[in-house]
Amino acid sequence: MERHDIVKWRWRFLSAILQRDVNFKEVVWLDETWVNAGHSVSKTWTDDSVQGSMKGPTGKGGRLIILYAGSSEGFIPGVADIFRSKKTGDYHEEMNSDHFKEWFEFKLLQNLKKPTVIVMDNGSYHSKILDRAPTANSKKAEIISWLVNHGVPSANDTMRKVELMELVKLKKPSCTRYEIDTIAEHHGHRVIRLPPYHCHFNPIELIWANVKGQVRRQNTSFTLGEVERLTHKAIHNVSAAEWDKVVEHTKKVIQEAWKIDGLVETALDEIVISTAQKNHRVAKMKMVGECVFISNKNNKKRSRSYSLLFFHRRNCNF
Repeated sequence: MERHDIVKWRWRFLSAILQRDVNFKEVVWLDETWVNAGHSVSKTWTDDSVQGSMKGPTGKGGRLIILYAGSSEGFIPGVADIFRSKKTGDYHEEMNSDHFKEWFEFKLLQNLKKPTVIVMDNGSYHSKILDRAPTANSKKAEIISWLVNHGVPSANDTMRKVELMELVKLKKPSCTRYEIDTIAEHHGHRVIRLPPYHCHFNPIELIWANVKGQVRRQNTSFTLGEVERLTHKAIHNVSAAEWDKVVEHTKKVIQEAWKIDGLVETALDEIVISTAQKNHRVAKMKMVGECVFISNKNNKKRSRSYSLLFFHRRNCNF
């Protein structure tokens, strides 16, 4: 059974992206990726939390880190951030919140000509929280300072930590505020965040697959300099028509997900087992691949069946 928090996150995303005022052709989709000199690519969702993370590349040689954004009209001109990695470990060590913030505010937003919806995943460097509330692991002095700054002057060192944390619960904002979202709003834009494990809701993943495929087919020297040249060439070759095609495809995937989630909800509401009405018992559910088939055997007048697609964690092998 799918995790409740993932279902809830997906519902929030689908509700936001499918609003009438959202024009898919004007949405900007962003993402980071990398290319090895040897171009042995393995990109996989691995987290068990709601923070997205990906395993680093396993191929040999240096690597390029690529941060970019695009819409149905193509890559946004003037916002490419392509640089050589200085480390051999996980590239997330170099793509930190400060680097991303600088690129987002001073490159991406400066090149958007009108108020825009921007879609991104839940990577940690996208998700720096403003005014983060203290936790039970915080030092007592930090908890007291936070409470005093949030209108609780009575918080003092004579109180137990458990008492202080109860006060924190009362003062903690009900909604998480991200630094990036606030910056976007200040410039007239809006951020919508992808649910974890749903990279197929981001069309730029298909663009990366194309770019890396071109590099892989033309890479014969396996040097970082050559891969860098091929990467710039492959990105330049991505047309507006291709972007429009993958955005339209993703729109259909998202719309279908909304319909399926509705079917799941309706079907689950109808599965009410009542010992008082034996002739209306619901037959057992049989898992077949990714689908669950539910049928009512005894109620011949209203015999129905549903094919319900449950979203599983997917690999992003681009």
